[in-house]
Amino acid sequence: MKLHIYLFITFFVAFLLQYAILPYIVTAGKITHSRGKIYISLSAASIMGLLEVIVFDSYHSTFSIYYYIALGLLFYLSAYAFRSQLYISESDYMHQMIETANKDILLSNNIIATTHNINVQTIATNILHRRNKDRDVMNKLLSDIDNKKPMPITKSDAFAYQKLL
Repeated sequence: MKLHIYLFITFFVAFLLQYAILPYIVTAGKITHSRGKIYISLSAASIMGLLEVIVFDSYHSTFSIYYYIALGLLFYLSAYAFRSQLYISESDYMHQMIETANKDILLSNNIIATTHNINVQTIATNILHRRNKDRDVMNKLLSDIDNKKPMPITKSDAFAYQKLL
């Protein structure tokens, strides 16, 4: 097969794995969609694509410079976009944080069920309670942001104060 076919399959599988399959596993089936997750998934897929090109080139004694440049540039741009939170809205941020809280809750529940160390149980219980509280607050904020509830007296956007900053 040609390199671009191998590369497409590898890139697609790596992107899908990072974007949907791993979050599905660690968040009990609650997949959220956000730009930040797209940026991370593109970074992971470009790294896997670079590895595929390296393996292909080593077997065929070639050097595919254009693939290296394209994938390296894609990795750099997606990593930069994630690090600078490029075009990340409040809603995207909340979705990313809720997913992170769900991962923490899963880990804390598992360690509480399996450990006999009282110190670890205490820490895990504190994390569990805090993340549940954080997740509830973030879900409420997310619903308020998505619904754009008007203030009762002024009929303006309830989150209009954020535009002053």
